[in-house]
Amino acid sequence: MTSDAITLDSMKYWYAAPLEIVRAVFFIVAIVAYVYTITLLWRKEVYNGNLRLLLTVFPLSPTITLFANFAQHIMYLRVPGWYSQGAFSIIAEITNTGVISRVLNCMLLIIDRLIALYCTNTYENSAPYLAVAVVSMQFLGAVLLALPCTYGLVDDATQAYILCSATFVFDVVFALLFIAAKKLHALHRNLRLSVQHRFLSVENLRAGRLLTYLMVAFTIFNSAETLFFTVIYNSQDDKPLSVLLTLAELFLCLEVCK
Repeated sequence: MTSDAITLDSMKYWYAAPLEIVRAVFFIVAIVAYVYTITLLWRKEVYNGNLRLLLTVFPLSPTITLFANFAQHIMYLRVPGWYSQGAFSIIAEITNTGVISRVLNCMLLIIDRLIALYCTNTYENSAPYLAVAVVSMQFLGAVLLALPCTYGLVDDATQAYILCSATFVFDVVFALLFIAAKKLHALHRNLRLSVQHRFLSVENLRAGRLLTYLMVAFTIFNSAETLFFTVIYNSQDDKPLSVLLTLAELFLCLEVCK
């Protein structure tokens, strides 16, 4: 091995180590923020049990992706012998499941809001069984839909573009649901409804406002991640590749913390 090759290997080692530390810090901060936020959500009991469970799962999906990415870096850089084809397939499946689950969770939140707005009694009495059922379907569907991506039938770029485009559609849908919640709340204020129905009307209005904000934030972060990973996949230089990957994971952590 030449001196130039040794120097290059040393530079790559010392360059990779700080980035791995940064990624580890991102991961720890995201997990702590997630646990803290979810603890507050369940302790205060602000929303219906169905919505609370769906909101709990909402940041869990990017956390799964972040965990898989972190595990991949550790295995590849620190324990090369573990980085077999089987391990790669497992990590890729977990990563793709987390990515697809994020979008499916948005779809389930839309269904949740439709039932809450137009089938109030059914929604109130179904907590938390409705959410448990749809969350189970969400992760099962994500695992199945991730298989074509894991085994190369659908490339990562196509998956990213489709899912990113879907978030813009969800923005419009959540905005319309918020408008519907406002109109129904205004109507309910003029009717002689029970205290329970008035409370649910206010809860639907607050939930609509919260979910609209979350969806816009999700779209911004997801678009940024898609942009970063697009540049990453087209990059041939290790240096910008490592930096961009770290920045992309920072956005993923911010998505968990939002």
